[in-house]
Amino acid sequence: MGEDDGSPCVAAEFEEYARRLDEINERRERLVKASRDVTIQSKKVIFAIHRATTPQALAAAAQQLASLRSHHITQVARELSAEDYWRFTRAHTWGLQEYVEAASFLHFRQTGGLLTLAQVNGAFEGVTDRDGRTFHVHAADYVLGLADLTGEVMRLAVSSRGSVAAAASGDGDGGSAGRGSSKQGKRAREGEEAKGEAEGVEQRGVMQRAVQRQWGVYWWWMPMRASCSFNGSMRGSVCCPGAAS
Repeated sequence: MGEDDGSPCVAAEFEEYARRLDEINERRERLVKASRDVTIQSKKVIFAIHRATTPQALAAAAQQLASLRSHHITQVARELSAEDYWRFTRAHTWGLQEYVEAASFLHFRQTGGLLTLAQVNGAFEGVTDRDGRTFHVHAADYVLGLADLTGEVMRLAVSSRGSVAAAASGDGDGGSAGRGSSKQGKRAREGEEAKGEAEGVEQRGVMQRAVQRQWGVYWWWMPMRASCSFNGSMRGSVCCPGAAS
């Protein structure tokens, strides 16, 4: 057998392998960038929700979230097919978790309830992946996003405590909405099957501490509620999500 027998075929194969690896690395880099943009824009939506004190302000935050879906989530979806979702999960999971956190926080402020996975994915109509199928978030990213939501609800509860303490009048059940969300969050946590045991344990620890702080604020609120004379002026405010008529 000659020294060069088969060499052109072997070289061609390795060139093909190199091309595929380059393509995978380039897609991963594009996903990392797109996911970073999703994270940044989602945090902006969360900050806007925290500042919102009127239905109009919440509507503006909802528009920001819709723009995020149509632009940045679309960029993520275009780089993925069904099997690629898990292949590149480390490149895009942080952005999708942050999006779920923003979407569920907005839903909580508007309704006082917990956003479901079906509702999250129902908002992706018109957002398609590389195969032309409607993009959707998988359960693992949804649950991890809800784990982050508890931190935002905790911050809302703490800031609401200051608002209530400074108010001399109002009427509402500022603690009950946070309490209900905490219970739903506990149920979601108990059914969680998060990807990555170490990551899931860390997320659960953070969520547990946030839920405990929410309950602390709630039990502080109860005697405050019983001792004050309220006239309804605080309903629908930052401390009473979903209470506006």
